[in-house]
Amino acid sequence: MKKTSIITLAITILVSMALLVGCSSTVDSTSATKSTSVTAATSAAVDLSASSEVYKLDMSIGLPPIATMAKLMQTWIDKVEEQSNGRVEITFYTGGTLLSLPEQFRGVQSGVTDITWYAVGTDPGVLPLNEIGNLSFLGWKSAEQASKIYNDLLSPDTTYTKFRDEFVNLGVIPYGARTMPPAQIFTISKTIRVPADTKGMKLYAGGSMSEIISNIGGSPLEVNPDDWYTSLERGLIEGGCFHYATINALGISELLKYDTTFGDTGCYLEPNVYLFNAATWNSLPADIQNIFLDLEPWLYEQTRLADISDTEIALQVAKDQDHTFIELTQDEINQWEEVAKPTQEKYLTEKEAAGATSIREAYQQLQKMISEN
Repeated sequence: MKKTSIITLAITILVSMALLVGCSSTVDSTSATKSTSVTAATSAAVDLSASSEVYKLDMSIGLPPIATMAKLMQTWIDKVEEQSNGRVEITFYTGGTLLSLPEQFRGVQSGVTDITWYAVGTDPGVLPLNEIGNLSFLGWKSAEQASKIYNDLLSPDTTYTKFRDEFVNLGVIPYGARTMPPAQIFTISKTIRVPADTKGMKLYAGGSMSEIISNIGGSPLEVNPDDWYTSLERGLIEGGCFHYATINALGISELLKYDTTFGDTGCYLEPNVYLFNAATWNSLPADIQNIFLDLEPWLYEQTRLADISDTEIALQVAKDQDHTFIELTQDEINQWEEVAKPTQEKYLTEKEAAGATSIREAYQQLQKMISEN
């Protein structure tokens, strides 16, 4: 973050007030683990400083500027700048022009950017507790429930702090957390209903879904999104686990003719979250922080509505392209949930062995929240 200099008069008043009240405050911009709380006893000096400074922030995302989410983020930026009366200026880098997608987390953590949008699991192993949310068939009741629970877990007011602490302890502040729309299974030429139907098939899949498909005799492949179209066209993959909005945005919907849907929760619901560099966040005065915090519910709700809209549009495109829609029964979904259980247990065991001692407790807490909400 870059700040404009304070006028000489303001500096003089600051010094005078500091002498009068006999106190001072410092911001350690190198600390990556600061608390995000802002005390009520904010000094008049800080208030004056805030009113005299312009806070210049950088925001980096991997999405192209034409993406719905990128457009929504630009609207959010405009609102922040307007409500701050010009005291916040955000330079928005899209399409990986400042940091590539895999670099977003480390980039915001180190201060290369002040804000980013991060898909949990992009850097496997960095956030083992939060990556629980990437496990397939966790038992979510709905996509809306999943987003609300994940948002609650990362809120400053959360009663179970370990998911949020995992971010804060790494020097980043979570904001506006949610889950992505549900991933479903799409194929070129075959109906998929039960796990055994994927035996021998070459399917795009990542994370625990990749392991599930492998365990039941399929061939999971991780393919760069830029190569999805040609890989499907050439038969290098026969389908995969995608979001409706994604297959429409990347133009692969025209190749995928069979849509297997696991209800509103899909195969999995990928968590994602905006992140602030902790030192940057803590250097902002309380009133500027409050502008961001007041806009967080708006951003969350608008993102949710954008997800619904994009999915509905993509679904209509699929209908116009004469897709065959396979809506699984609960008995069929239960079969997928059963084959997923060993991968969940394996994940917990491996992370415990790697030193994530509270991971099983966090998993149980998440299951408890799913059951009770």
